[in-house]
Amino acid sequence: PQSPKHSKYLAEFGDKVTSSCVKILSEQLAAQPQLTELELEVLHHLRLLAGRAASFSGREEERVQLEKFLAINPTVPPSPTIAPHTLVISGPEGVGKTSLLAATVLARMNEEEKEKEAKYADAEQPSAESSIPPETIWIVRFCGTSHDSRTGKALMTSMCNQLSAVLGVQNPAVVHFANLPYAFLKLLSHASAHKRIVVVLDGLDTLELEGKKPLHWLPVDSLPSHVSLIITSSLVSPDHSPQNPAGVERQASEKKAVRLDTAAPAEKSVREALSARLPDATSWVVLRSFRPEELTSVIKAWLARDRRAMSEDEMAALISAAASAVDSASGLLLLLLYWLSSDAGGLVSSRTRKLIYPVSTEAVLDEFLVRLERRHGLGLVSLVLGGLTAAREGLSRGELEDVCAVNDAVLQHSFHWAVSPLARLNPHHLSLLLQSLALLIEHRRGGRGHSVLGLQHAQVRAACAKRYLTSDAA
Repeated sequence: PQSPKHSKYLAEFGDKVTSSCVKILSEQLAAQPQLTELELEVLHHLRLLAGRAASFSGREEERVQLEKFLAINPTVPPSPTIAPHTLVISGPEGVGKTSLLAATVLARMNEEEKEKEAKYADAEQPSAESSIPPETIWIVRFCGTSHDSRTGKALMTSMCNQLSAVLGVQNPAVVHFANLPYAFLKLLSHASAHKRIVVVLDGLDTLELEGKKPLHWLPVDSLPSHVSLIITSSLVSPDHSPQNPAGVERQASEKKAVRLDTAAPAEKSVREALSARLPDATSWVVLRSFRPEELTSVIKAWLARDRRAMSEDEMAALISAAASAVDSASGLLLLLLYWLSSDAGGLVSSRTRKLIYPVSTEAVLDEFLVRLERRHGLGLVSLVLGGLTAAREGLSRGELEDVCAVNDAVLQHSFHWAVSPLARLNPHHLSLLLQSLALLIEHRRGGRGHSVLGLQHAQVRAACAKRYLTSDAA
């Protein structure tokens, strides 16, 4: 307004509205219940469980094995003649162990919740002991995805705190790491026929080593009654063979699990320790390459989910590449090939005019990274993926913007069409890159509960380290 009088009262009116809105919002936020660090940690892993389950498809045979194990309620200590307490989901890196575990466990959780609601609704005397439906306490951890699941000590402390809170019992005071196994077993001993405990540990190989005895704190060979343990690892079942691809239960103590030789020394040490301590009655679910009919069903399920169409020739080329992969048709390889199929123009042979996909995970990852560099720029991609690879726990979005801001070439490309008042990366450019990387990155919980981003698969980290962190890349 032209009048100074009107300008003054309008400015005062705007200030009053703003202060009133801020006050109302502050009061509402203060009234909201504040979650504890333990609750935030548990929710973080439950969100990961739901996210990993969303991309699962296929693996019906292995899923049935895992469902049967989850339906078991062990009542006595393990022995070779009864149902085992411990199950190991094994297979090469990227084969799909995590997604199988997440989808099956989440389905079981939802099923038990529905059963519990139905029993309480139908019960005439809800307080009677006979009408109380059995309850399962789920302790779910995706190792390495949060500050409290990176080391054995942090993981055990977090699980003990959760068990103590859920069971309503006092958490045994633990001063030294050596006492944690005792405290954990004491809490597990509260399990009963009406309160079963299932501990789910994904990616046990990724734990940082502590001391000279890895996994000495994990009671795989001394679980109490009504307690089950599920582990994913790149161990190979001792009875796994081409003639027995699904794997069978371990029968003799002298048969030790064979570790993969492609792992880092720390991961090999963890696998050796796990192999030596697994009880004879351990149940195994061994994931192998997808069969051709499974490949077709998985691709069709993804196409239906994404509302995409694919010609028969495109489908045949994709399935042929996955089936003939030199390092097995893993879930990671199939996911990357599916992503490439959405923009497969660069894969058409100039001589035969047919689609030719890479036939190894390493080659597919290289093609994936090359396309990212063409689309978003080599400088931006190398800084973001190099930073995520080098970071111990991951990087927040703000930290990624800071990392990119130190490179003049990246900033100059970012400010090509608009000049920012601050020497900082255009957030839109980073958002587009992170959207393209959605297949390979995950949200993690860093120190002090900060949300950070990290790379999901060891094969992806290795490819990025080779491409962006070596002296040749520099």
